[in-house]
Amino acid sequence: MLFGMFFRWLGRVMFVVVLFGPHVAAAQSVVSGTVTDPQSAVVPDARVALMSGRSEVRTTRTDAQGRYRFEAVPPGTYSVVVSASGFQAATSTSVTLSAGQ
Repeated sequence: MLFGMFFRWLGRVMFVVVLFGPHVAAAQSVVSGTVTDPQSAVVPDARVALMSGRSEVRTTRTDAQGRYRFEAVPPGTYSVVVSASGFQAATSTSVTLSAGQ
């Protein structure tokens, strides 16, 4: 009897995960790009911050090809701030994400 109740409960939990799982994943977005200098050369190891208002949401560093990526970003409006040694900081404002972008 105890095992029967456990399996019925587990079956309900599995159904809820399957039912709601795809909706949660679809509500997330990706912010990615490549950081280049004024001569279009890539900038490795630049600090990239994803901002919501004045709050830093996440930070990362660019790879050897100047690429960065923020995954599973909730919908909203963000700014991307890039800084690197020897360069002036640059900001891209009003980056608006909808679900699944």
